[in-house]
Amino acid sequence: MFVTREILLLFILLISCTLSECASFPYCKGEYAINSNTCQKFRQYQPTGKNFQSQVQQWSYEDLDYVKRQKARFMVNVFEYGSTNIGYSSCENLQDGRGYTCGSVGFTTGTDDAYYVVEEYHKLRPGNYLDKYRKELQRLSNLSYGSGGKGSIKNLRGFPQDWKKASCEDASFREIQDRVADDMYYKPALKIAQQVGIRSELGKAIFYDTAVQHGWEEDDGIGLPTLLRMTGSMENKCEEDYLEEFVHNRWQMLCCTEDEVWPESADRTSDLMDLIKQGDFELNGTIKLNAYSQSITGHEVSQVAC
Repeated sequence: MFVTREILLLFILLISCTLSECASFPYCKGEYAINSNTCQKFRQYQPTGKNFQSQVQQWSYEDLDYVKRQKARFMVNVFEYGSTNIGYSSCENLQDGRGYTCGSVGFTTGTDDAYYVVEEYHKLRPGNYLDKYRKELQRLSNLSYGSGGKGSIKNLRGFPQDWKKASCEDASFREIQDRVADDMYYKPALKIAQQVGIRSELGKAIFYDTAVQHGWEEDDGIGLPTLLRMTGSMENKCEEDYLEEFVHNRWQMLCCTEDEVWPESADRTSDLMDLIKQGDFELNGTIKLNAYSQSITGHEVSQVAC
């Protein structure tokens, strides 16, 4: 669910929050409270605009084995959709400025990855349910992030219903979603993790989840590159300490972002911090996500909601 500069109306450095506002975000309390003390540090990390895409493509990575990869995949899905049923058929407007959010990792019509999925599907199945939206998705893709129009759904009437039809009726569309998720998020996340010095399976899973939610291609002030700048080098740090600092920074970033979607999602960083403290860095045991009341073994059978 890659977030762009369009919601870089960004880090509100609030002096305080009212009781009703704070109550809406139960995981943004204490050291994660939405106030100037928590949020002012983000002023130091303005976007550099540096793009890492070509650089990351050159890096190598060590993959997870099948079961641990499934654990990482289901963990991300729980954070995105609340269960281990992969959200292939889901497609909705979250009112977050990114258009429709759809599919296995929350591809969005306002950040180009949903367009890429549709184009890949067209190559395999010309004339499919989603072909009629290709022209509009291309138009949105060609808009600059600062234009304010990339999140428009005005000309995408019927898109969620047709996305669901394609997901429910055609296994190849679900396979394309998996492949695009791997190519656009999973593999780059593991490459970045390895470059940083992350070796544990848990650390790689955390980087994958971060890439899905924050994006990784550009240092835009809210993405994975910015979090790496904030956390600094792993030199003279053990991996556990590094990951705690990384997730701590991410948790504060979620709470300090000026929309309701990210502060509401701070429960995922709470669960990630719990996993670090539990110490199963090789992901040998069951992953327990307490904020979501979900347990993951890696052997779950996903059902498509149709």
